[in-house]
Amino acid sequence: MIFLMRSISTISTPVPKIINVSLNFIRFCVKLYIRRYEFFRGIIMVIYKAIHMAIKAHENQVRKLDNDMYVAHPLEVGITLARHNMPEEVIVAGILHDTVEDTTLSLEDIEAEFGHLVRTYVDYCSEKNKCDSWKNRKIEYLNRLIDAPIDVMYIVCADKLTNIKSIARHYERLGHIIWDKFNAGFIDQKWYYLAILDILHPIHAHPLYIELEQTVKLVFKD
Repeated sequence: MIFLMRSISTISTPVPKIINVSLNFIRFCVKLYIRRYEFFRGIIMVIYKAIHMAIKAHENQVRKLDNDMYVAHPLEVGITLARHNMPEEVIVAGILHDTVEDTTLSLEDIEAEFGHLVRTYVDYCSEKNKCDSWKNRKIEYLNRLIDAPIDVMYIVCADKLTNIKSIARHYERLGHIIWDKFNAGFIDQKWYYLAILDILHPIHAHPLYIELEQTVKLVFKD
């Protein structure tokens, strides 16, 4: 707890949502910690380190829909993966999945702190050419996911699930103008999420996928 609060204290802007999401994550970890003290002690410290890195890397970035601090999103991805009993490397990569794409951190930085496997997972989750068009970037990303490891598919599923749930919440307030806040409109976003569902089909029986599919159908219903 002290470690996390020190991490948060280095940020100059308000962080109520970060604190809320992070504390939820800590509560989850504490339950595991109590059950299996020796086994989970090392895992929890690695996850704390990932949280610290994500908070620092995403400092001053905000979400498009509500201007909340962006880091709340990757922390929510980590919580989602932890609640579904994913391995340590998957949780850590989920927390860091946007750092290489959207911050100054490199894959080498990730590997130095968390090892080659986490680096590989984050690499799969990162779009490569930020200067390309939205559609081309998504096509390249989707093509890489076709042969991705199953653990990467879980990370992607948790990522897209938190995103589409956020869209669903804000759609109730903003209506169809919500799509004006993105780089692509309703039709392109619908294509993208349906393509994600298709590529993630190998995990279609998992509760994460099922919730993603249900939420996508709700948001993009005709």
